[in-house]
Amino acid sequence: QQWGHFLLEQKRYPEALEHLKQAAEEEPNNLDVLLNLSMALIKTGHQYEAIALLFEIEKKDKWNPQAHYLLGTHFMGAGNLAKAQQHLQKALEEKPDFEDAAVNMALVLCEMGDTMEAVRRMRPLIRKAPDSARVNFFYGVILYRHGDYKEALSKYQKALSVEPEYMEARIGLGEVLLRLSRLEEAEAIFRDILAERADSIPCLYLMGLCLIRKADAAATPEEKQAADAEALHCFERVNALDPAHLDAQANRALMMGRIESTEALNQGFEEILDANPAEARPLIFYYWGKALEQIGEMALSESKLEQARREAPDIEAQMQGISI
Repeated sequence: QQWGHFLLEQKRYPEALEHLKQAAEEEPNNLDVLLNLSMALIKTGHQYEAIALLFEIEKKDKWNPQAHYLLGTHFMGAGNLAKAQQHLQKALEEKPDFEDAAVNMALVLCEMGDTMEAVRRMRPLIRKAPDSARVNFFYGVILYRHGDYKEALSKYQKALSVEPEYMEARIGLGEVLLRLSRLEEAEAIFRDILAERADSIPCLYLMGLCLIRKADAAATPEEKQAADAEALHCFERVNALDPAHLDAQANRALMMGRIESTEALNQGFEEILDANPAEARPLIFYYWGKALEQIGEMALSESKLEQARREAPDIEAQMQGISI
């Protein structure tokens, strides 16, 4: 059991899994063993087995904070925010100083739209752990969602001063620099990351957005053409890696409009409509309208935005602050 725990801490997850399975057979009622086994299962991609085990642990010890934390984290990833909140709250009731659970609760509140409460909950955590890369990073994520970009920037920078190779913080730093229109700095960060991880979907997507902004600010037609072409390539790479990435699909269609014609843009969005479920239609029409707006087709743009409003009257409120 101790060796399995050591391997888990060393991130040697497949080896840890084998040792912890053996330990669980020898000590089936040892909750520490079972919790470590559930973590090893999660880290090796055995999600369903891990969740089943965590529910078994909950039956044995209904207030086990680690079990509720792991269940809450699972439901966060699955998009079930109400269930995530429920389990994280139980973890914090039993162990109020549980930092990881408190951070995840703030993230859940942020995802539920209550960014003010999420920021409020992060403040005591950052006071208690000012040099934690993880706490600074997630505080940066929440501040970014709250619209406080300069403070988000400082938190990402702090996270990276503690852990320079923190990939998510590097991407976050690039994203907030892009939001602050510091395009050259953002582009440099994205290029460095892609030199290491050419298939990083979030970085490829953000690089595409950065290149659109670069094209808009280009001094010559040749520079604009080159930036547009590279942006298109980024979105095509994202779609090749993740065909369901709707934002990349929409931006690819936008780029076809910028590079080729309005007809190419419209054809791209027709293909997106055909490839996605009916519930995505309002968002697709919204993106379609915004894309047409960007290439100056104002009458066509308004017709698509009106279609989006007919199918989802609150679409513009939902998309406030978000642009293609």
